[in-house]
Amino acid sequence: MKSWNIKQKNLKLGLRYLSVAHLFGLELFIKENLIDDNLYFDISPLQLISTKRLIEAINYVGVEKILFGTDTPYGAKDNLARSITRINKLHLSDSDKKMILGMNIKRLLRQEIS
Repeated sequence: MKSWNIKQKNLKLGLRYLSVAHLFGLELFIKENLIDDNLYFDISPLQLISTKRLIEAINYVGVEKILFGTDTPYGAKDNLARSITRINKLHLSDSDKKMILGMNIKRLLRQEIS
């Protein structure tokens, strides 16, 4: 796989060169076979990211690279509840669901603080 950082070697985003991509661009990453240890995908907004696309991202980068996002307070007032429900309905283990719903970002923030 090509490294995302090879094409974006001067890009410094977020936590220690963390790149959070939007699932709108998932096809570009797959087409170019781009992946990196510091590449994560945010699942928001609920209205624009299909469950199919979310599953494609999980299959491409792994559940540990998916970050929970809602775009709250934008969009519908129940975005948060609907986003949580969507994750809980996925055919994933409880452990994988917990990773998406908060353990992934908790792990990343802990790494940055230590």
